[in-house]
Amino acid sequence: MGPETAEDLLRVDPLTAVFRLPIAGWHFSAGRLESAAREARAVEQLAERAAPARYFAAWHLLMAGERNEATRILTDLVGVLPETPFAVWGSLSSFFLAALDGRDEAAIHVTPQLEEAAHSNEYAALFLAEAFALLRLYRTRFPRQDSVLIHAAASNSCRATAGVRCPSRSMSHSVL
Repeated sequence: MGPETAEDLLRVDPLTAVFRLPIAGWHFSAGRLESAAREARAVEQLAERAAPARYFAAWHLLMAGERNEATRILTDLVGVLPETPFAVWGSLSSFFLAALDGRDEAAIHVTPQLEEAAHSNEYAALFLAEAFALLRLYRTRFPRQDSVLIHAAASNSCRATAGVRCPSRSMSHSVL
């Protein structure tokens, strides 16, 4: 996507969240994290409360170092998405929140539906892999004695994330 395409998307409909989301991704990919965060905030403001686009907005904010803002969105999604057809994104939100905190029970949020989604949706696979990577990073930086549950769940979910690589930007710089 180039600047002309981004401007075209905004001209088509500047008040629709799904047109703003690729612009956030374009800025993120180019290393313009402040611009990505600005567009992610627009997505958050424009999207309906139970819209999965808010998860993507939270992810962009997290990558831009806006952990508190991202956590607020993810926490809200955990409360509203389980009652919708997008419940798998609620499970992913729960897992990502627990991984951000390095909680031992994080992997219990990886439901069979979330694993299945990771097989058919590259974004679900990417976000699942990143949450596992974040959890492992947290565990390495802040070791605890009881990590059996995390490692067992990670082993069981590896097939869902096989072949998926995290972005080149180190998550440790932006989220911990």
